[in-house]
Amino acid sequence: MARERPMKIKCFKTSIRRAHEFVWFYHHQPGHWEADWYAEHGPQMLADAPAPTGRVEAYVSYLPLGPILGIMPWNFPMWQVTRMGIPTLLASNVLLVKHSPNTQRSSLELERVMLEASLD
Repeated sequence: MARERPMKIKCFKTSIRRAHEFVWFYHHQPGHWEADWYAEHGPQMLADAPAPTGRVEAYVSYLPLGPILGIMPWNFPMWQVTRMGIPTLLASNVLLVKHSPNTQRSSLELERVMLEASLD
C-alpha cells in the first residue's frame, strides 16, 4: 500500500485494521463487529414483510438485485471494499469492484484473501 499512495504508515494500518475487523460496529459494542451485526440482523431485515393495503393481502419481498458495482476511492482501499461488500454479499448479490487506478496492488491482495477464504 505504501508504494501505491504517499500516505503515513498510520493511515495504512488504519485501513488494514478496519478491514481486518470487518469494520468496528458504529455503536462500539465490545466484541461486536459490523459483519457480525449484519449476520445477526440481516435475515430479519431481508425477510418478507406484510404490506397493508386494506383490500388484498400483500407483502414486500426483498430479493437479490444481482451484480452490484462498487467504484472505490483511493483512500482506505481495503476498508471501503469490506464496508460495501459485507451487506452486498450477505444479501446474496454479486460484488463487482472497480478499484482506483492507484490502488491496484491493494485490490490484488484483497482478491488473494477472498480466494483464500473461498469467497470466489
